[in-house]
Amino acid sequence: MFFLSPDETLAVLTAAFLGGALFGRIVWRRKAFDESIRTAAGALLRRAEERLRLVQDTSPDGFALMHPIVTERAADFEFAYLNPAWEHFTGRTPASLVGRRFSEVGSEIALARVMEALAELAEGAAPYHDELSLKRNGDDLCVALTAVRIDDAIAVTLADVTARKQAEAMLAASNAELERRVEQRTIELADARERYRLLAEHASDMISTHALDGTFTYAAPALEALLGQSTEQLKGVSALSFAAAEDRELMAAGTERAMRTKAPALVTWRCRRPDGSYVWLETSGRAVRDPATGQPLWFVCASRDVTARKRIEDLRAEGKVGSSLQAEVDFHLSGADYDLLAGLGDDLKFVMLTSAARVHRAAEARVDVAPSALTKCERCWHYRDDVGADAAHAGLCGRCVSNLYGKGEARRYA
Repeated sequence: MFFLSPDETLAVLTAAFLGGALFGRIVWRRKAFDESIRTAAGALLRRAEERLRLVQDTSPDGFALMHPIVTERAADFEFAYLNPAWEHFTGRTPASLVGRRFSEVGSEIALARVMEALAELAEGAAPYHDELSLKRNGDDLCVALTAVRIDDAIAVTLADVTARKQAEAMLAASNAELERRVEQRTIELADARERYRLLAEHASDMISTHALDGTFTYAAPALEALLGQSTEQLKGVSALSFAAAEDRELMAAGTERAMRTKAPALVTWRCRRPDGSYVWLETSGRAVRDPATGQPLWFVCASRDVTARKRIEDLRAEGKVGSSLQAEVDFHLSGADYDLLAGLGDDLKFVMLTSAARVHRAAEARVDVAPSALTKCERCWHYRDDVGADAAHAGLCGRCVSNLYGKGEARRYA
């Protein structure tokens, strides 16, 4: 047991009073602070709701907020809010639908699969996406429907994707047309390639293609037979390696000329055969150029065997013949070369512009040219053994007599 002095008692009472006052002020200040927080939060929430409402009201997409309800027949949903754009998709104003059920909006949207999906969504399923076809004012609309669960409500968005679908359809049609054209062009290119191959393989000239450095990239079968190597073997091999040493400078000059000009370059040169013998070739080469830049890309060449012509020119230079018609040519060939020339029959002399041209089968290829010992026809200038056989036309050969006074000669190729 102890007693406080009057001063101590006053001090205790004063402290108690001040403490109670301070505590009361703190409680009051806390309540005021909480109230201001609630007021500010409420204002922010209202502003957010107003902004969201503004966005929804001005959005071209239809938006609806619905609450699930249970009916005797099946699950349904009651509209709580719809934005103005909803009318574009359903033809009904938002005011006429608020408080109504989703199943009453129309069979075009409230399809059985949509209702089933929304019921599952209300039970916690994942967001639902679908595409619907609607008919509005005679126009076909393609609509993308998206539904998500927000707390105890279902939010449904309808987006008009008609333009996108039309663009996709146009793009698909364009792709199909492009694929058709590419396929058609591929077929045309394949046909053109096949025609080129047949032309190259059956042309009288020997076709070849070359890179800019002169190496082979393709050789027609006739040229393969002449050189004794296939296209695959010739790839990367320079044409200069087959030329006589004296003609290589001439060929290099022809290549440079074809590079420099758009006109074909013509070169006559000696080509070595596999057996070491040489044949004279006349080659016309042209540079294939880039259409955009004009720069040369590769060469295409056509070569022909002019050995017989060169022999005739040599005989003419020696004074043994005056023209090619005074010469007789004998070809000694094998294989396809023999078949090709022998197939021309007697017309071969007209192709060669000689009075006689004969083909002999031989293992080693060669060409013999000799001046004719026969008599010259005054009309056609051919040297023949029947010149003067018709006494009425002593200066004419039998061929000219037939052409002038008889049935005429039969020629098939030339």
